[in-house]
Amino acid sequence: MSEKIQEEIVLVITSADGSEREVIVTHADDSLLLQLSAGETYRFLRRIDSKLLPLEQVIGLRTDDDLSLQFTEDESIVLQDYFTLCTKGECVVEIALESNAEGDLSYFSLPADSVGLELGDSGQLLIDLDLERIGAVI
Repeated sequence: MSEKIQEEIVLVITSADGSEREVIVTHADDSLLLQLSAGETYRFLRRIDSKLLPLEQVIGLRTDDDLSLQFTEDESIVLQDYFTLCTKGECVVEIALESNAEGDLSYFSLPADSVGLELGDSGQLLIDLDLERIGAVI
């Protein structure tokens, strides 16, 4: 019998003092809410067993001052006040895109001052990333 592979979406939060903590986004019953703080960097990536990998897909939606990131049908997180704090440069949100031969990940910083595609329900589509293409509506 083979072991089940453990895959999860991980948020690594780096504080201004350099300390890190993790939040697991995978299989949340409801969308996770995270209040952003000034001076922090928020990095989203995928972990399979213990290997860190780029994300396969991310859809970013703006609702008022919040950013909702959808990773799969069941995995999402709402970053509260993203368009208030991060527009001022007080925080950074990054998405893991690819890894080099050594396994080091490169990151895409989400632009907090972008204007997205109006969705008609007071929201905006900001970004839609997948492995085959990178697209941002700005």
